[in-house]
Amino acid sequence: MVVHRPLALCVGLACATLACWAHAASPPTATTRADRLAEIGHYRDQARWVDALAAIERAQLREPNDDLLYKLQVLTLGDIGNAHRAWRLYQARPNLFDQDQKARLEANYVAKLVNWSLAYGETEDTRLDEAEASLAEMEQYVERDGTAQAQAPLRIRMDRLILLNRLARHAQVRDEARALQDEGHALPDYVLPAVGDSLMSTQNPEEAIPLLEAAAKNDPSRFQSRSELAYAYLETEQAEKAVGYLQAWQKDEPAWRWGGGKTPFQNWARYEADLNLAMVRAYSGDLPTAQRELEALVDVGPGNGSLQTSLGSVYQ
Repeated sequence: MVVHRPLALCVGLACATLACWAHAASPPTATTRADRLAEIGHYRDQARWVDALAAIERAQLREPNDDLLYKLQVLTLGDIGNAHRAWRLYQARPNLFDQDQKARLEANYVAKLVNWSLAYGETEDTRLDEAEASLAEMEQYVERDGTAQAQAPLRIRMDRLILLNRLARHAQVRDEARALQDEGHALPDYVLPAVGDSLMSTQNPEEAIPLLEAAAKNDPSRFQSRSELAYAYLETEQAEKAVGYLQAWQKDEPAWRWGGGKTPFQNWARYEADLNLAMVRAYSGDLPTAQRELEALVDVGPGNGSLQTSLGSVYQ
């Protein structure tokens, strides 16, 4: 967990007389440097990051070369979530920041790279290229100070699991996740789908089940995790549990949803539940029921190649 230092401590080192403003009900009129810093401190203490950034920028118009304002600008950009801009400004003047602040800014930037690699590539190939580049930059950052990957900051070690999974380096995900758990670190929610997927890919369904259960419970829209959970039950000889789980999911999902204008649209979560339920039935030996369910789906969507392939496998 990232713990933000109260600004009162930072500003107090520069101007001890500002402490009386740290918990003021409203910001003072910013007529002097002390007032301007107190206004910034007031907003930051209330986690009003946008207001704090605006106050910082107003103060910088009067004192454009002020080191403290520059530092506060970078830290506040990080608090807002603009990790890339914060990183660039930090890189220009790294001497202004202590080790904890540097670690936080760099970890935020690396985490942003992970998100970009997953979300913004034009094609699957470019997304994989970006994932490779992000992983390489992450490793260069860690190794720059002679740190081994296993001793990297915890957040980076967690984010690394997502990239490794994205690149299908499942055995590494499994080994590094186990190492983190052996050290007593609980895996945060955002890495559970990736680690669960890699554990399934390395044929470790028993280990995958609790992670996939947590991932699905924490966010029911994680369709892949929910599907993988059903197969994890199946692979651990819990076929009835797999079928029951998928039936419950199926009942929770209408075939069509309605938009704000009362326009129906396809519910792909229901499709996932329907398709996986039929295939789990097939894999557990109930081929007639699987055939009937898949044929009914194909009647609705005859052009769906995935359905046709699944039905063909049942026929075979």
